[in-house]
Amino acid sequence: MENSGIRFGLLAIKGIGEGPIQEILRARSEGPFTSLGDFCTRVDQRSVGKGAIETLIKVGAMDCLADGHRHRLLSSVESALKFGKSERSAKESGLMSLFGDMEEISNAIEFQLASNAKEIPRQDLLSWEKELLGLYISKHPLAYLIEALKDRVKHTTAQIGEELAKQKVTLGGMITEARRITTKKGDTMCVARLEDMHGSVNVTVFPRAYEQNPELWAENKVIILVGEVQMRNDEPTILCDKAEEFKGLEEELNRKQHDIWITLKLSGNDDLSISNDMMRVQDIYSCVRSQAGRDHYYLLVENGEWKAHLTPSNNTMHYTPEIRAKLAGILKDMGEIKVDVVER
Repeated sequence: MENSGIRFGLLAIKGIGEGPIQEILRARSEGPFTSLGDFCTRVDQRSVGKGAIETLIKVGAMDCLADGHRHRLLSSVESALKFGKSERSAKESGLMSLFGDMEEISNAIEFQLASNAKEIPRQDLLSWEKELLGLYISKHPLAYLIEALKDRVKHTTAQIGEELAKQKVTLGGMITEARRITTKKGDTMCVARLEDMHGSVNVTVFPRAYEQNPELWAENKVIILVGEVQMRNDEPTILCDKAEEFKGLEEELNRKQHDIWITLKLSGNDDLSISNDMMRVQDIYSCVRSQAGRDHYYLLVENGEWKAHLTPSNNTMHYTPEIRAKLAGILKDMGEIKVDVVER
């Protein structure tokens, strides 16, 4: 840990060897890299080629050169390599000295990242991290599904132990390993590893449960399963009774998050107005709590002289245009709704 961050050695990145690392360190000793074009100018491209640069981008090692926009960096590698070769050639031949001070000219020629690059699905970004680093650096994929899963999942892998032996549990997580086995009778079963945000556990899927959905048992599938805890050699295993795929993983991974600001203007001080306003507040709460999600709402009440926050500690929700329309119907002309797209 260093300055609230994790220092991760380049040698631990799959596909990055000692040669490219030493060349990067040599170039960086002259000062921090200011852009992808600057990087490709200062490193020897014979030692640090296109493949190495793309790998560094995929694991986030170059996020600081594009505010974390890896899709723009990847789309700009070819042009950055050409830019670097051109800059090095010009400097080595002394052409820039014809135009005056080298530093002034170098500062005037700035490399531009691709502006029309297509965004990369978050699942791909996370898969690259897992493949090249062996772990997730940005965020575990299941972190995006905590709210969506919490009403259906009753247990975590950390809770699975001897105290739950022979009891039914409901787990949700990602399959990280799956191995098919043919029984003596010729039936197919599966032994899998299920991972959640708390750890992982072995899962045994006998032929009857496996045949219900064979395609379900594959790496990176997110599932919800019901099964019985069995202890074998002091290690817990789940005997799967039934399982289903969690739908909407890609949608949740790529979905923008929202802050919803709801302002209710009180209608008056008489008993009827107070009763109507209390009903509106209850209707607002019912509306925003109708579906769990990763968005957040904030409820403000005002009467023209003062303003009060009525936001609970757990203020998560799942925002949709339909929810906004329902809120607008509750408020009518007695309030307003503001929605901000946020990065978390």
